[in-house]
Amino acid sequence: MAEARNKTNTPPGFRDSDKNHGDYFVWADFLLGVYILDNLSIENIVLVTNDTKNDWSTKGVAHPILGAEVEALCKKRFQLWDLKQFSDYVKLNIDSNHLQ
Repeated sequence: MAEARNKTNTPPGFRDSDKNHGDYFVWADFLLGVYILDNLSIENIVLVTNDTKNDWSTKGVAHPILGAEVEALCKKRFQLWDLKQFSDYVKLNIDSNHLQ
C-alpha cells in the first residue's frame, strides 16, 4: 500500500524516497486511531506535525486527500497543526489549575 501511494503521488510521503515509507506508516497508524476512537463528542481531528512538505499540507492547510480520508472514516473535519499552533491552543483552552 505504501509503495502504491508513493508511485501515484498520494499523500503523505510521496516526497520521501522510494524506500522510506515512514510518513505513510504514521498516517496509517493515525487513521487506525481515528477509526477506533469513540468520536461522538469530538468536533475536529487534529494531527500535530512540523513536517511542512507539500505531501502533508499546502500553505498550512492539510492536503485535501488526507482530509477526505478522515472525513470518509469518521465524518469529522481534519486539521494539521504545527507545534506552535498546538501550544497556542493549549494556552488558550486549558485552565492552568488543571495542569498542576
